Amino acid sequence: MDVLADALSAMRVGTSTSARTEARAPWGLRFPAIDGASFHVVLQGTCWLVPHEGGAPLPLTTGDIVFLRDGSAHGLADDPATPLADFMPDRQDPTSPIGQVRIDGPGARTMLLCGAYQLGNGRPHPLLCELPRVVHLPARPGRHGALHAMTGLLGAELDERRPGRDGVVPALVDAMLLYIPVSYTHSRAHETGRNIVCRLLADYITSTNVMTLVLALI
Repeated sequence: MDVLADALSAMRVGTSTSARTEARAPWGLRFPAIDGASFHVVLQGTCWLVPHEGGAPLPLTTGDIVFLRDGSAHGLADDPATPLADFMPDRQDPTSPIGQVRIDGPGARTMLLCGAYQLGNGRPHPLLCELPRVVHLPARPGRHGALHAMTGLLGAELDERRPGRDGVVPALVDAMLLYIPVSYTHSRAHETGRNIVCRLLADYITSTNVMTLVLALI
């Protein structure tokens, strides 16, 4: 079993969940703490991550990914001062793994994919343990190419509602669980010049094998 497959089997204790979230300002969403990890992908527009336990709000823009390793409570909003409402995805089709959230308003449009992973806290993978509580992977040119190729595919699938979407989107979401810690570790290794093993691992995971991994997960 290779490193990626081993990480997937060791950490996962259930299926991932996700919701296409489209909001126009003003808007704010409250996410409760969960047993596992949560993530958000900004597909279009901008927003702010608002920590539940204080701390400075984090600005996010198109292409950014944020990963909350311990599933802590938090909020997302068009502005840090906007009041928050509970995040309650609508599942009109109970057979679909993808929920929907829509908030109408007069302001700017933001589209996100919000989701969560069910992880066994008693057997965390070493790559996950080394992450900070909040991982922010900004959409910088030339960085995290494979991961951002994946977010591009997610945006296309969620926008166009193509046949097979209910299989492709969960597979991409599952693949992100592995790409996020590797991309973060690679970024840190690049900045500090340390951790050669992790750098080689991240170099192996390139945009050329994104679809190979996705097809293996479907």
